[in-house]
Parts: sequence; structure tokens; C-alpha cells
Amino acid sequence: MSALTTAIVRSFEPAQHTGGDDSPMRVLGRRQLSGYEVFAQSVATTAPAASMVVVPTMLLAHGAWPSGLSTLVVVLVGTVLAAACIAQFTRRMISPGGLYSFAYQGLGGRGALLTGAAILVKYLASASMTLYHGSTAAVTALAQLGLGSGGTATRFVVCLVIAAAVLTALVRGVKLAAMVILGIEVCSLAFIVGLMVFAGGAAEPLTVAAGTGPTSLPFWLTAVFALVGFESATFLGSEAKRPYVTVTRAVVWTPVVCGALFLVAGWAAFTGRANSVVEAYLHGASAGFGDATVILLHTALAFSWVASAMASSNAASRVLFTMGLDGVLPRGLAFVHRSFRTPVAGLLLTVGIVATVAMVMIGGGRAVLLPHLQPAARIGVVTAYLVVGAAALLFLTRIGEITAGVRVVCVAAVVTSSAALGGLVLRDTGRQGFSVCVLVVLVLGAVLWWMWLRRFAPRSLLTIGAFDRADSADVLPGAASYGQDPSGALVLVADRKCPPVP
Repeated sequence: MSALTTAIVRSFEPAQHTGGDDSPMRVLGRRQLSGYEVFAQSVATTAPAASMVVVPTMLLAHGAWPSGLSTLVVVLVGTVLAAACIAQFTRRMISPGGLYSFAYQGLGGRGALLTGAAILVKYLASASMTLYHGSTAAVTALAQLGLGSGGTATRFVVCLVIAAAVLTALVRGVKLAAMVILGIEVCSLAFIVGLMVFAGGAAEPLTVAAGTGPTSLPFWLTAVFALVGFESATFLGSEAKRPYVTVTRAVVWTPVVCGALFLVAGWAAFTGRANSVVEAYLHGASAGFGDATVILLHTALAFSWVASAMASSNAASRVLFTMGLDGVLPRGLAFVHRSFRTPVAGLLLTVGIVATVAMVMIGGGRAVLLPHLQPAARIGVVTAYLVVGAAALLFLTRIGEITAGVRVVCVAAVVTSSAALGGLVLRDTGRQGFSVCVLVVLVLGAVLWWMWLRRFAPRSLLTIGAFDRADSADVLPGAASYGQDPSGALVLVADRKCPPVP
């Protein structure tokens, strides 16, 4: 008999009518996002428009030609290697847990919990900082327009309004959020690049004193923060059209595109083309620019920062959703809005934390929180890259799909991430070893977390790493068999190797 005839015959078997096998990720809603919208999520996390201003400022303050741009190239190579490792998973599986779920495939529960904790630290810290910077830039633009005094009360109100707008857009639907992010980044980036190209500046680059820019950290730390975040597209895989293609393209091309933009920004800094942007950013109208230019620049910066906060919150909510679904966090975090099909519980928690931290910084805690959020975000994301690189090597070896080229890439990514992690820890000499504390807390916390789950919730360790899969609605009745996975859940299988359904 042909395969079609066999499927028709089997469709009358009792086991085919015992109930549908729904993928656990179906509640989020599938096939909503186009490739451009997935790419926008990935790009927006890096805040490219804002980084096009920050990178030249930091280069002029801390970098010297050609060491500044060479540092940027080294960081770019490291991120491309990490992206290549992540792409090994995105070609084979889809999960809103992203790196958290990927790490489980190679390193098991402890590796997954470490990656999940690390990536949550990164996204929550990053979203808090970008929301703070976005609200500050918005207040500056409003003050230039004569709306508000720029005081603490005004900044509180603006921050709350922005946070409410971010939450509303994210809850209303992932497609709406992606469209908002895409529009914001395109407009902001177009204005800033246009200002560099057409306004230009003197033939000689500016001399910027160290510390007058947005941060006193060395430039290479700024480059790390500017280029990471490309992996956020992996958290939208379940909601994307053709996810194996669109997510992989977003992961691979985001660091390349953003890296190219930042190299252009570095070139503009050392040729004087970025003088107008840097002067307007640092000195505003006092540098001789019209109010319109200063207002538009700070508006573009505010939009870029806010888009980054939105994208980071979006990714963090999917991690919380997946962890709640797996049972390693309270299952209430897996609650999804019935109409909009978004993880509303995770979004409320994420935006609540982000807005609270941002308002604490506005209220006077900036000097304490900001210098600690920056290294925490970097330690978190580099740790996640390191674990996922090792997981990719072990996973591909286990399933027999490793090649010599992929092995070289994975080993290079692990070595590069290890060197970056060591560099971040060693450079943290002015914070009494805070980076070391973050790393130790992440590692020990993951081990203790795993031990607690093994003792009090052992069943959750069988469901970690859940990913989207074909279910009964995706296949012709009778074309596959039903079986049970290790946790006892009903699953659709291609053959009858799983224990049959009773």
C-alpha cells in the first residue's frame, strides 16, 4: 500500500481518536510574524540608533585610532561566532525559551537553569537601563520644546507613561509590538545616519574628555553591550512564519548588520563626520545647533532606547513563560491572554520590575544602580553565550551531526566567550569584585535551584527544554502514531517506538 492508503487505514484506529496532541507552545499563536518583524526584534535589542551616537562618543573619549575600531572588530568576531553556535539550534528546534531551552539539549537541567538565569539577568538589567535612558532622552526633548521643567516629577511621569505604553503594545499582540519596534528603529536610525552624512563636521575629530560621555567604562565594554542581544529573535520562534529560516537569518545577520553600522560610526568619529552628532548629544543647543536638531536627536535616541526596552521585555517574558510551562518557576507565569495570545503574566512581571528599577534610578539611585546593572548585564549574556556554545558542541556530537567546520566554530566560540568573561571579571577592579559576585551567584544559584527541583519537584526536570513541535492539527489523520514522552505526556511520533497509549 502507498503511504496515503496506509494513513487512511490507520486513521480509523481507536488510538487516533483518543484526543489531540497539542504542542505546549500553540497557546502563543503561530505563524504571525514575518521575517522582517523577527529581524526587527533582534536588531532593536541592540539599540542600533542609540549606539550610533554612543559608539563615536566612547571612541573619542577612550579609543585611539586604530585600536578603537580594532577592538570593535574583535568584539564583532566574537558575537558572530556565538551567533553561529545559536544558529545550530535554530535550524533544528523552536522554543520561546530560546537559549534556555537550547542549553538543555546539550548540558541538561543545570546548564539550562544557568542559562535561563543568566539571560534573565541580562534582559531585565538591559531593559531597565534602556527604559531609564529612553525616559531621560524624552524629558530632554520635551524640555527643549518648553514642555515640563525636566525635574524629577516630570521624569517619573514620563517613565510611567512610557512603561505603560510598552506594556500595552506587548500585551496587545506580538505582531503589533514588532511593527512598533520596526517603525521606531527605522526612523531613528535614518535620522541619525542622515545627520552624520549631511551635517558632517570639521575635518578633524573632536576631542572628548574621558567621562563626559554616557559612561566612564572602557570602550570595549561599550562595544560588548552594543553588539549583544541579537539572540532575542530565538524567543519569538513559535510565533514566526517559517521559523527555522526567519529566526536563523535574524540571529546570523543581526550582528553583521549592526557591526557594520558601528564600524561606520567609528569611521565617522575619526574622520570628523560624527562631530555634529556628538556635539549635539553632549552639549545640545549650546554647541550652536538649532533647537529642532537637538529635539529630533533626543527624540530619536528616546525612541531607540524605548524600542530596546520593549524588545528586551518581550524576550524576558517568553523565558518566564517557558520556565513556568516547564514547572521550574510558578506555573502562573505561563498564563496567556485568551484574545491576544501573549504571555501576560510574564509581561506584567517583567515590565513591573523594569519600570521599578528605572524609577529608582530616576529618584536618585542612578549612581548606585547603573554602575552595577551594566556589568551584571554583560556577565549574564556572555555566560549564556559560553554555555550555549558548549551545549551546541555536545548536542551535535550526541546526535551525530557534528562536522569539522562546526566543531572549530563551536570551540572558537567557547574560547572567545571564556576570554570575554575573564576579561569582564578582571576589568571590574573598581566595584569590589561585583562581576565576580554576579558570576558566582549565577553558577551556585543554578546548582542549588536544580537540587531544590530534584528534591521537591522532580517531575519538572523531565519537562525542561520543551520546544514547539508538530501536533495532531498539523498532520493528516493516520500519518503518525501517538505515544508518551518520559514525563508521560501524550505526543505525536513518526513511528511506534514510544510506548503505546493505553
